[in-house]
Amino acid sequence: MMCVHTAALKFYRRTDDVDSDMEEMDTEDTSGAAAAAAAGDDAAVGSQPYTLRQLLTAADLRRPLFIACMLQVIQQFSGINAVSTILSFLPPSLIYIHDSGLPEYRKSPQVS
Repeated sequence: MMCVHTAALKFYRRTDDVDSDMEEMDTEDTSGAAAAAAAGDDAAVGSQPYTLRQLLTAADLRRPLFIACMLQVIQQFSGINAVSTILSFLPPSLIYIHDSGLPEYRKSPQVS
């Protein structure tokens, strides 16, 4: 049985020869987890998730938390959520865009 990751890599690379790449990724993943465990990095190993209290009080987590929250605020104010919601309710025939990114204009039939 083929792994989902192998099938995806074959699809995106458009070749069936991905076995060596998959072995290399497995090796890197194994060595990375072993190095994190040897360094005593519990977060990298995934053994202990952050609590809400740690997330709000840890100085090294304030900046990433602030950036993530601000991205959500900017997304709301930009209106992109409203546009994507409205587009999901329109029939596909109204929002057809040609492969070039330009709308396709159909010519009216010639009357002879």
